[in-house]
Amino acid sequence: MKSKISLFNKGVILNDLKRFSWIGAVYLLGLLLTIPMRILMINSEVENYGHYNNNPIKSLFDFETGETMILIGVIPILLAILLFRYIHVKKSSDMIHALPIKRGDLYNNHIFVGTILLTIPVLVTTIACVILNSTLDYNGYYKDIVYTIDILRWGGITIILSILIFMFSVLVGMITGISAVQGVLTYIFLFLPVGLTTLIFFNMGIFVYGFSVDSYFMRSDIFKLSPLTIEVVVGSKNMMSFKAIMIYIISYIILYCISKTLYNKRNLESASQSIAFRHFKPIFKYGVTFCSMLLGGLYFLEYGKNIQWVLSWYIIMSLIGYFIAEITINKSLRVFKNVKGYFIYVGIIIILLLGLKFDIIGYEKYVPDLKKVESIYFDRGFYGLIESEEEKFYYNEDNLHNIQQLHKQIIDDKKKNLQKDNSNEHVAIAYKLKNGKTIKRSYDISKEKYIKYLKPIYESKEYKKINNRIFDINDSDIEKITIRPTGNSNKVTSITNQEEIEECLELLKDEINNQKYEEMTDNKVYWADIDVSLVENKKDNNEDAMQDKYDNSINIGWDKAFVKLEKWLKEKDYIKNSRINPEDIAYAVVERKEDKDDIHIDQYDRYINQGDKKVKRLEIVDKDKIEICLKDYENEYYNGDSNAKYIIGFYSEDKNNIDYGTFDEDSAPNFIKDFFK
Repeated sequence: MKSKISLFNKGVILNDLKRFSWIGAVYLLGLLLTIPMRILMINSEVENYGHYNNNPIKSLFDFETGETMILIGVIPILLAILLFRYIHVKKSSDMIHALPIKRGDLYNNHIFVGTILLTIPVLVTTIACVILNSTLDYNGYYKDIVYTIDILRWGGITIILSILIFMFSVLVGMITGISAVQGVLTYIFLFLPVGLTTLIFFNMGIFVYGFSVDSYFMRSDIFKLSPLTIEVVVGSKNMMSFKAIMIYIISYIILYCISKTLYNKRNLESASQSIAFRHFKPIFKYGVTFCSMLLGGLYFLEYGKNIQWVLSWYIIMSLIGYFIAEITINKSLRVFKNVKGYFIYVGIIIILLLGLKFDIIGYEKYVPDLKKVESIYFDRGFYGLIESEEEKFYYNEDNLHNIQQLHKQIIDDKKKNLQKDNSNEHVAIAYKLKNGKTIKRSYDISKEKYIKYLKPIYESKEYKKINNRIFDINDSDIEKITIRPTGNSNKVTSITNQEEIEECLELLKDEINNQKYEEMTDNKVYWADIDVSLVENKKDNNEDAMQDKYDNSINIGWDKAFVKLEKWLKEKDYIKNSRINPEDIAYAVVERKEDKDDIHIDQYDRYINQGDKKVKRLEIVDKDKIEICLKDYENEYYNGDSNAKYIIGFYSEDKNNIDYGTFDEDSAPNFIKDFFK
């Protein structure tokens, strides 16, 4: 006997397919134009793309093209709105629910049709891509091969994301009574985990000293919270892992069950209402108020951390958000008397802000005990922590102690460091504890005030090894060493002799190890850029694993303090083409820097008229004095808004500029200071 209870109703399914199959057709057409058509276009012009290690065909299946994500982010939401639009229209809702079909059965059939219309286009596109990929050889231009598994993975991810976004939009449709509101709220809620967390982080950075708003948070964990942004940070392989698939399945089941429960409990009279359930109205109202307030704080964060202005805009934006939510819920402008709820909200926010200000949980003053610390990350930002979990971590006990002491002093200097224009260095610290937890803090400080703490860290061999890739290589890894002098010069020195490469490498390592903190942090212009070209086959055995460690080359600045290297270059007769020498310069011209934005000196002999007064200038032709200037002049751009007092230009016989630079009062040679007294 046939079962009297059926999960599927043929009439409902056929009616839905008849009315909405065009959406599936649009989805299919969009996917075909985005992937298979793009493959054919690339293949037809393959010679214009050149030899790629990561070819453009492969990138199509790694979600690196925006068109695919636009389709995934639009079609499922549109389909959910249309399939359940009848519950938002009073007449349609009454008519459909008067049919002898249970609500649960209606819901199941609509979900089934939606799933079919989102799945079939992806399957067809996947099959087309597999066929194309197996028949086209792209003229052998690409080293990377697009395997069938890559295409199948793309198809699986696309189906999963499409259905998840569809189910999320269905859930939102059950909460609201207006289709337009369903669409808007779907996008708001999909981006809410990312947007709200970002807003909270940035606003926490205003009130909580040491709270990190660095890209470590922005580029990793947050984007995993939404199906619209997860592919930004998670590779396709990770997205199809067993753990990820189980999370997707569980998420689908949860969304399905919640939506069905709300559908069964939804009143027919809620059609055309902004929020269909009374209990959700306060959540919506105060959620909009809170997000608006945070947005106001974020706006003023861009223009400084003036707490008074931030608090003022907290009030203004929260008021605006509160009354917009009231108008949306009540569908009326007569809501300005409903201020009691706003004052309750303000009271709660004041308590929270006072808790942050007085640091009731001890966040700002917390420094882990070194007995609990395995290692410490220390850098100018958290970028190194993102790219490599271990490279920037310190293990040496002296360094752990010195970093901790620096951290404690920064905390003690909170008031000084928060003063306007009182910082020129960003410090990021992350403690990796033995229990597996990581404690992160970041600060803006004035580097000059912490020399006592920074000097032993910078001068340690561990710091130098972490921050100089040259310590990771041997002379056998090097193909050649190229030295290009700073400035406008065609000179170049190439060292290809293996014995000389070995000597030069050891000298560079020794010079870096012997550098003092003052030499590492001064603004003196390098003598030259040293480019260490690595042997190509160092990357061939395991290209993916070795890519970061062995790029094509390593670049090192030839610091003026590297006197042993300079002596060796003289002995090997390389010095002439390795740096700018006094013999290359016909004369140098110095002017006093009158304006902080004045960082250039004209390349020709000239006088600038300032009314009837001419600018005083010093012309230097003595080779010994030119050598002194070459050794001590600093980077003009680095000092564009700092303490630079003098501008210097070095010129050749034909008056072409070789280089520009600056001196501050301490670095300027005495004969320059005496001239301008």
